[in-house]
Amino acid sequence: MMSSAPPDRPHVFVSYAREDRELCRRLVLMLGLVLGERGYRVWWDQTMVAGQWSDELDAALDNAVASLLLVSEHSLTSEFIMERELPRLLARGRLVAPVYVSPCPWGSVPVIAGLQFLGSAEQALTERTGDLAAVLTDLAQQAPRFLCLPTLAPGSSDGAAVAAGTPRAEAALPPDLPGPLHGVPELPINHFVRPAELDTLRSLVLGAGRADAGGGALGVVGVQGAGGMGKTVLATALARDPTVRRAFPDGVYWIMLGERPDPVATQVGLARLLGLQGGFRNEVDGRATLREALSGQRVLLVIDDVWSAAAAEALLVTGAEGRTVLTTRHPLVLARLHTPAFALERLGLEEARKFLAQMTSHAGPLPAEADELVEALGGVILALALLAATISHGTSWAAALAEVHRAGDVYTDEGFANQFRALQLAWSALDEHERRRYGELVVFGEDVTAPEATVARLWRHTAGLDDAASRQLCTAFAKRNLLVFDGGVRLHDQQRAFLLLQIPDSALAHRQLLTAHQDAQDTPGRWSSLAVDEPYLRDHLVEHLVAAGDVFDLQEVATDPVWLLRRFHQDGPHAPEADLERALAALPTFRAGQQTLDRFRRISHAMSAVSTIGDRALTLANLGGDLDPQHALDALFPPVRLRRATEVRPDALDRVFVGHPAPSGEWPRWGGVWSVAWSPDGRRLATGGADGTVRTWPTGASGPPSTTLTGHDAGVRTVAWAPGSQRLASGADDGTARVWYPDDPGRPPVPLVGHAGSVWSVAWSPDGRRLATADGDGTLRVWDPDAPGRPKTVLTGHAGSAWSVAWSPDGRRLASGGADRTVRIWDVPGPSQDTHAAPVVLAGHDGWVWSVAWSPDGRWIASAGDGTVRTWPVDGGAPLALTGHAGLVWSVAWSPDGRRLASGGADRTVRIWELAGASGADAAVLTGHEDFVWSVAWSPDGRRLASGGQDETARVWKADAGTRSVSAADHSWRVFSVDLSPDGRRLATGTEDGAVRLWDPDLPERAGTEVSDLTSGVWVVAWAPDGRRLAVGGADRIVRIWDTLAPGAPAVLLTGHDGLVRSAAWAADGRRLATSGDDGTVRIWDLDEAGSVPAVLTGHQGWVPSVAWSGDGARLASGGDDGTVRVWNADVPGARPVVLGGDLGRVASVAWSPDGRLLAVGAGDGTVGLWDADVWDPPAPDRDGPGRPSPTFAAHSEAVVSVVWSPDGRRLATAGEDRTVRIWDARTATPVCGVGMGNGVFAIAWRGDRIAVGMTTHWSVLTVDEPARVSSRSLS
Repeated sequence: MMSSAPPDRPHVFVSYAREDRELCRRLVLMLGLVLGERGYRVWWDQTMVAGQWSDELDAALDNAVASLLLVSEHSLTSEFIMERELPRLLARGRLVAPVYVSPCPWGSVPVIAGLQFLGSAEQALTERTGDLAAVLTDLAQQAPRFLCLPTLAPGSSDGAAVAAGTPRAEAALPPDLPGPLHGVPELPINHFVRPAELDTLRSLVLGAGRADAGGGALGVVGVQGAGGMGKTVLATALARDPTVRRAFPDGVYWIMLGERPDPVATQVGLARLLGLQGGFRNEVDGRATLREALSGQRVLLVIDDVWSAAAAEALLVTGAEGRTVLTTRHPLVLARLHTPAFALERLGLEEARKFLAQMTSHAGPLPAEADELVEALGGVILALALLAATISHGTSWAAALAEVHRAGDVYTDEGFANQFRALQLAWSALDEHERRRYGELVVFGEDVTAPEATVARLWRHTAGLDDAASRQLCTAFAKRNLLVFDGGVRLHDQQRAFLLLQIPDSALAHRQLLTAHQDAQDTPGRWSSLAVDEPYLRDHLVEHLVAAGDVFDLQEVATDPVWLLRRFHQDGPHAPEADLERALAALPTFRAGQQTLDRFRRISHAMSAVSTIGDRALTLANLGGDLDPQHALDALFPPVRLRRATEVRPDALDRVFVGHPAPSGEWPRWGGVWSVAWSPDGRRLATGGADGTVRTWPTGASGPPSTTLTGHDAGVRTVAWAPGSQRLASGADDGTARVWYPDDPGRPPVPLVGHAGSVWSVAWSPDGRRLATADGDGTLRVWDPDAPGRPKTVLTGHAGSAWSVAWSPDGRRLASGGADRTVRIWDVPGPSQDTHAAPVVLAGHDGWVWSVAWSPDGRWIASAGDGTVRTWPVDGGAPLALTGHAGLVWSVAWSPDGRRLASGGADRTVRIWELAGASGADAAVLTGHEDFVWSVAWSPDGRRLASGGQDETARVWKADAGTRSVSAADHSWRVFSVDLSPDGRRLATGTEDGAVRLWDPDLPERAGTEVSDLTSGVWVVAWAPDGRRLAVGGADRIVRIWDTLAPGAPAVLLTGHDGLVRSAAWAADGRRLATSGDDGTVRIWDLDEAGSVPAVLTGHQGWVPSVAWSGDGARLASGGDDGTVRVWNADVPGARPVVLGGDLGRVASVAWSPDGRLLAVGAGDGTVGLWDADVWDPPAPDRDGPGRPSPTFAAHSEAVVSVVWSPDGRRLATAGEDRTVRIWDARTATPVCGVGMGNGVFAIAWRGDRIAVGMTTHWSVLTVDEPARVSSRSLS
């Protein structure tokens, strides 16, 4: 026991429980040695009995300059410490630093949880591995800086001042508490303190200014040194340094990049340390998110083991108040970042001797062999640490020197020789059992922390070790400096590199790790059923499957929708994409994996819009049902499900190729397959697309392998095979056409240059000797690819771009289509002709002509563009117009027999028109593309049809299976309004282009019936209760009422609104119609009295997006842009409304429950309000009713656009600008289920068990499957 009298020097008070006396005694001894050198004493009393209070103790508490509290279950339950001693210390403003002694729930004690711990707050001293004396020594060495105790001169007055609690300015405690540590590793047990280097680095970091004139990185300091020099240890010491932590009170964060970095994954890891979701997919979004989070924060970010300046830049995210430290072995990294560098050098001889003496606890001079060993190992700290640990475990200095010399004959590479020689020394000192177990750790990547439980699982499988034996062995390896063990096992990259040389069967080692984890699968044989709390393999499964060479499991995991979903849900959207990219890097010909990756990328943004795994499973199944043919996702669905019917007949689609994505990082992804063409033998399909490549794909099981042809500098607009040969032509946005030889990959393409703008179309003459091109300035050029210097013929005449060109079957004429809305027929001059005749001009299209094609017999030209396909008789006569596409038609192609035409367009459909004496009205339609169809092409035998789309897919269809009618759900304009008829058998839609259509919701493939085609957008459609009349309102300010059972009958027109009509609602009696709009009024029309003047209700400040009648027709609710809801008494003209809300932002939708008791309100702030009509007070007769606070719940992350009730009134459906549809329990306002729609949602309507959804370019119907009926319908 130290002196119990109040010390005459400043002292540090130690508070402890009697049960912790022995550990306290050992800590006090270490503290006494360290603090005594600085002029302080340590005060503790092991004889104090609870309940006694002495003047001696009062003085010790009152005069302490700082204090330590040993935290254990005993101290937390000590009344004396918690109710007397600790409050007294805190009341006097002394710094109290807890020391975590033994496991206990200290986090649940607020007064302790609010303090900063000296040492680790995660692992108690009694849980630490290794030599306890070394751990206590380390704590003692940290204490002066952590407690802010300056060195005091002997006998100076400063000592008295500090003891009296009035320290001089230099000794004053900083006002900031030490910043919390996030992800910072523990210092190794046997680490070597390098105070000079630490002081220098600390000064650099604390003095790091902003960018210098040379463009240096903001507040960034680099630590550079060769591998094994101790960079990570020095950075760890800096991060844990009390002075540094006080300089960064908002926290110290640690992340690691490594030799093969995944910057996005590292960004996600940092985001999670910051408490963010980390839902970004690319480095740009990740950097922006992190910068915003850290703006204004006084944080220190340590980025360890940087090998790439580009990867590091993605993590330079601290703001003006923050600092960043990089560790790297490469000066080039710091040079590219313009970052000041602190070089960490090898130990000199004297410093190395000191290091070895300390590490080996050697008293007196070291033996002569020590200097030889220092020279042989080059003064590298890692190598010397391995040497010292081996000596400490019984190897003599002489034997160590001999072994190092022997290793020197093997390891001669200067870059790693020193470390490998020392590792060979340590390896040779292990017994056979230890070598086998250490060698098995080769499966864990360098600088990856393998949890203790994972290592124990591996060794249980390979050697039968229990958890205690595994921990003991890990501790033994850590004492030998063969790894770091701090709750997990971590290998230095050079330690792992050495193991790779020793373990020839590393693939088998990875297989052993995988086998050891088979009992962690809930479903045997399914990696996607790994336990949710599995601590390691989920993040590293794919890399171990690759390393094990397990092709079957790798392919299965990469395409398992449950695995993709779980990775997405638990680790963010980047994780499953990264898994697929790793798998494809190992299996570059794995086409199903590439298709899965591209498909998943298009869907994952919709999955991000919902949060539960059940809702994400529904979203994935709805938008990517082809990824889950076995319905494995069904088991994860919530009890109530929103399912969308599939849109593609499986017997129509032969195969799908996925490719031509947008450039990396772009979102939305404007990629796409822009052109498709069959090879003459039908065995290959060529595609060109947005990524600037030309690709070929096998169209059968035995076809040639796929190829990728690169050379264009921009998107490829067109591809065409030469007849009877294997030459392939392409045209691109880089202004060139190229002729490729896919079967001769070493042969460069032939460039055809001289075009003005993009080359939109290329076409081979029937004999394959000439190539025609069409470009952006309206010019057609005819080339001889064997003499490509200049075109043989140049044809001009189009006013604007020439989009398409095609040869006549006899090779004497060309047809072209262009931006001047014409089709032109040109006579191609022969070799001896200098001029050409004027073209024949065919006019009739109302828009650009995007595509032209000659019939095989040469008698007809087909053209497409303005929503129609037209067939023109070449010898003259009126064209035949084929209608049915909803939107522009981008491509047209004749079948080889000339009896059919295929077309593709903006409505996402491919259509096959039978032309033998037909009008084309009964076209068969193929659906499945998720975006525009840019190109169509027939196979040479006419049995299959290829299409390329904006959805980044090329699809091969069985032409004879395309018997479906139009996929009527698709529009080319936004669907602003939907409403299901009262019997649920008809769906009305109103679109941005003014079209009103009726559809059969059970048969979305059938074309809709057009009720009207107005000249401006339709914002509302509403069925009357009789299911016969339909009210329509929109931008032309007129409300129209059609009798849908009397085609051709004129509509009833209701005029009076002075702005866009946004909403219409029928009263239950079918006699009254309420409307509202941008003029700020609500109008009630009596339709039984022709010509009657509507009642006009005013009061809203701004436009009125929504009106709704109560079930009894007595009340009318309206929601306004002014954030209020007004409830009007429809039976009392002039009555003041009840005014609700006022704090909702824009009110987009209102809806009464079927019983008229509850009013639901969808608000612009993403909330939904539910008011109980039974508790409203009637307003005073002379003023509006009072505004009432909104009883709301958060429903969407963005504005709510629509709310509707289920027919039974138990549930509420909502739609939001976050592109989701959600169902809620109306009684509890809790979520039932939700789905991401993948497109903007404008309106929803609920009838029976179906919810109709109006979206960007199309509508969809979701079926609500209740638990009792789930098994009776399969819609996936």
